[in-house]
Amino acid sequence: MMLLRLCLLIITLITECVVSQNPVSPECPSPWVPESSKCYKFVSDVDSLLSWEDAMINCQKQGAELISINSEAENQFVQNWFSINDDKPGQLVGWNRFWFHSLLDYTRNPQADTGDYVVYQYDDTGNHQDQPGYFWVRGVGEIKRAYICEILKVEATEINSNARDFIFGADDVHPDRIYRGPYFVTQPQDIRFQISIDAPACTQDCPSVTFECDAKGYPQPTYQWYEGLGAEARPIVATNANHITITNGRLTIHDPSRDRDTSSYWCEASNQFGKVKSESATISYITLNEFPNNDKDVPARAYEAAVIVCDHDKQDGIRYNYRWFKNNDPTDWISPLYANHIFVSKSGSLYFSSVTSADDAAYYCTVSIEGGGTESRTSAAYNLIVDTSPSYRDIGPTIHNDFIKIIPKNPVKGDKVYLECFARFTRNHGQPPRYEWKRADGLPLPPGSVVEQSEYSRRLVIPSVTSQDEGEYTCTVSDVQSSDFQTVALRISSKPYFGEGRLDNLHLDQGGDYEWTCLANGNPPPTYSWYVNGTLLTSVNTPAGISFSDNNKVLQFQNLDKNVHPGMYQCAASNSHGTTYSSAQVRVLEFAPNFNKHPMLGQVLATEGGNTTIPCNPEGAPKPTIRWLKNGVPFNVNKDSSSPKRILPNDDLYLSGIQKNVDEAEYTCVAENTAINPETGERLSEAQAKTFLKVVQRTTLDFGPIGDDYLLGTDVMLQCRANFHNILDLVYLWFHNDKLIDFDDWKMSQTYKRGEGVSRGDLHISNITYEERGYYKCQVKTKSDQATLPARVGVYGPPGEPAGIKASNPGKHSAIVSWSEGATNGEKITSYIIEKYNVESQEWVLAKKVIDPEDVANGNTTVTGLYADTGYKFRIKAVNKYGVGVAGLESMPTQTPQQIVVQPLNATALTVYWDPIPNSKTVTGGELSGFHIQYWKDGTRQEYGRRNTVLGNVTDGTIIGLEPATDYLVTAQLFNSAGDAPPGRIIPQTTWYNAPLNMPEYVTINRTTDGTLGVNFRGVVTGPNEEPLDGYKVRIWRQGEDVRNAMDFDCGRRTWTFIDYNFEKSSFYNLRVFGYSRGGVGKMSSPLIKFSIGCNQKQTTDDTETVWKYLCSSSYCLSASYISISFILILHQILASVF
Repeated sequence: MMLLRLCLLIITLITECVVSQNPVSPECPSPWVPESSKCYKFVSDVDSLLSWEDAMINCQKQGAELISINSEAENQFVQNWFSINDDKPGQLVGWNRFWFHSLLDYTRNPQADTGDYVVYQYDDTGNHQDQPGYFWVRGVGEIKRAYICEILKVEATEINSNARDFIFGADDVHPDRIYRGPYFVTQPQDIRFQISIDAPACTQDCPSVTFECDAKGYPQPTYQWYEGLGAEARPIVATNANHITITNGRLTIHDPSRDRDTSSYWCEASNQFGKVKSESATISYITLNEFPNNDKDVPARAYEAAVIVCDHDKQDGIRYNYRWFKNNDPTDWISPLYANHIFVSKSGSLYFSSVTSADDAAYYCTVSIEGGGTESRTSAAYNLIVDTSPSYRDIGPTIHNDFIKIIPKNPVKGDKVYLECFARFTRNHGQPPRYEWKRADGLPLPPGSVVEQSEYSRRLVIPSVTSQDEGEYTCTVSDVQSSDFQTVALRISSKPYFGEGRLDNLHLDQGGDYEWTCLANGNPPPTYSWYVNGTLLTSVNTPAGISFSDNNKVLQFQNLDKNVHPGMYQCAASNSHGTTYSSAQVRVLEFAPNFNKHPMLGQVLATEGGNTTIPCNPEGAPKPTIRWLKNGVPFNVNKDSSSPKRILPNDDLYLSGIQKNVDEAEYTCVAENTAINPETGERLSEAQAKTFLKVVQRTTLDFGPIGDDYLLGTDVMLQCRANFHNILDLVYLWFHNDKLIDFDDWKMSQTYKRGEGVSRGDLHISNITYEERGYYKCQVKTKSDQATLPARVGVYGPPGEPAGIKASNPGKHSAIVSWSEGATNGEKITSYIIEKYNVESQEWVLAKKVIDPEDVANGNTTVTGLYADTGYKFRIKAVNKYGVGVAGLESMPTQTPQQIVVQPLNATALTVYWDPIPNSKTVTGGELSGFHIQYWKDGTRQEYGRRNTVLGNVTDGTIIGLEPATDYLVTAQLFNSAGDAPPGRIIPQTTWYNAPLNMPEYVTINRTTDGTLGVNFRGVVTGPNEEPLDGYKVRIWRQGEDVRNAMDFDCGRRTWTFIDYNFEKSSFYNLRVFGYSRGGVGKMSSPLIKFSIGCNQKQTTDDTETVWKYLCSSSYCLSASYISISFILILHQILASVF
């Protein structure tokens, strides 16, 4: 029977033996991403965004096309790429829309967007089965967006084969001496030079400014500096002006003068391959001018808005800091913290939401240059004269006519931009209205932007604006009674800049043609011109064979000539903000094919029935054409991808189904091009390289590992022997559960060892444990083929440790201990050994042997003999016929909570959610006790944080006692009696602003004709540090009962309500009113109102007699007490008039 089992096993193993040859798979060059039969390039860099038409052009420039979504699988691949690479959802590398074509049914994803093109756009609004992600919308083609190019894998080899560099065609290459033209790594930058009008003329140690150029290349470039642009440019010779020095690429101007040195400066770098021009830079001379010295009167009317303009003489492009003080006291600075109705704009103006007699004063404006040191100027007095004759009236909030204000007025890419909003208002009893900023297109506010809370959210700051921040921004201002909004269009201009559309160095073939596209971003859109070796190409001096199209965006070479066209080329993109250059070198090459850098192997090995690839990679210009010979005669193969013998797209020869008597032969790669043959003088050159294909027997496994079960702790040997040709280099690889065994790894080498000599393919496992059980695979591998055999290895022995150990129902001298069965490891568990640990004696001793079959099966028993008032731990060992297993004791859990989500609950609390945790031994280490929620303020150290504990296997917990509007970092970890698991991912979250800080006032109640309880009150107004009011609630509870049992009746945002509830007659109730928001429950109204349903009621308090008001309706009377002296007096007067 054993012999039959062994034979069957061997037969099974042989049928599973896999022999394969190294497959041929075209690769995608970096940074292209492979998927199925295509390569994809995702272009999302913020400087490389293009319109739909330009994206098409740039993909085609690379031999590819703008992606066309032709299947649901392709759509899924793209969406998966987004989900993996979008760290901040919806802000993928600065933008969230991608151009693409689609042949799928667009109506599957209807959107409200308009446009002639289809775009991937991030959406988290819940329109797509509540799943956020990238979905299809329509788009307008002129908007610059990210895009995706695609190309077939078989065509992608052309990307690599055409990727020539500066060593292409070079005979002797040294890494430090690669011949190439100059290129800039540092270019001159604009300089601002501040001049004090009070400073005397400089005579020694004068200040200086420095422009820098740094260019690389070989030979090392030399520099020439110029002053002026275009036809007015003239070279700078340092010896002719003692206030200028030039050191290599550095130009220094000593004691710069506005009259003498106001100009544009640029450099030219050159070596034997040509010249390149740098961008130009200028010196801006900044002077902080004095104010006019006369006071000014500024009239204003009480309870209306006012503005004082700081009429300082400003210079364009300079940022100023403004501060205001009043009453000629420079220490009395105006701050929104103390005067929230006043706003100091970044434009310098001082705004009042409304003025009163308290604002009638002299105001002074102080100005300094941002980053310009301590120098400042202070204005004369601006006397705000308030006409107090108008009467008070509620106004607003209404956004002031000057707002929304954009500063600077015409922002340029990279500027720090301020958007300001300010409203006229008089109501709110000194509390300013709430301001809120949004983008009108629904996109989030720009990354890194800040809404200044210290300014009551009246200012939105974008630290470094980009073209992606363009669009409409809306400011909404509101209080409890009304609101107003304004929308402004933010337009960003920019000097031209290059992304993916920059020029690449070209290494072109003699006699060939090439179309060179230059694409720059900029606003206004740039115009293009071209330079060769620093000279502007015009209709007069453009060399033959060069033409331009598409408004100079495209330069075309026809019939390239190595004596005419090589050199340093620059595409100049210009607009009103300046000129930016993209530079590249053009080499025109012509040389005969050769195999000097990539010689063919003398012999290529292949196995019978397998496949192989014979590489052929010659250099030559023009690019050689390839043909193959077999044993010296033409080999009839082509590039048909379905043929078993074919030429690959990269010209390598691929052979499959190899047979020794057919395919073993000498193969010759013949490379030909039209370069002039130096021996014959003819325009035809040829080079040959040969290799011999040696076909050997197929590699097989004579026998491999045999699966079996082994006793714990024994030594195991798994055999593996290959039958292969001795000319082949062969290696044995072993895998355990598909993981490669690394024999050089110290930890693995303690368990696994290779065989030696003829047994070098064997695997030795020392002292096998349960960790080593599983599936093993022996793989033999050569350069031509490989073979694999698997086997399953089991391990039997004493049982594994029990799980879920728990003690419960403690008595005076006993406890019930329960557990879950662990791994039986091949044999049934017959009994358990329970040990106890006395925390006083601190040792493990036997508590009980569990042999009762029912207790063994149920996994619980009663342990007796315990001491009263003593702490115990328990551990359990399982027993089977192979022995006693390891002790099962609660170990510290290792699992971290997954998918942690933190959401604000109110102003002082956060709720934390996580995925359910399986309560198993492998995950929780034993019986799960609960979760710790750790939290600390952002910006502080984690160890200084606090911890909140929730018990049980729950999926959420709440943190209370937090500070409003504060950034916190939160994580969670599970724990058991043995300790804590590692904490999960740290999640940032911010608490809401405060709940309403003011309480409703003047609460009155009455009984209506239909029997309902009417409640009226005066509402509250929320301030800038409070969340917007969501509504009001009336809280009622029976007198003498816990307020936690109260009933809440929602009024919405109304300041009155009717409560239809069956109140018990002759019972007394308490009533309060409060406002609520997402910040939580606001302050309760005071005083407490008490009422009852019934007539002729009287109630006496401890210190006074409360008079009740009777408002009868039908057969009921409502009596209420207002515990307030003023209300009691009013009620006495009412009663006196009645009776």
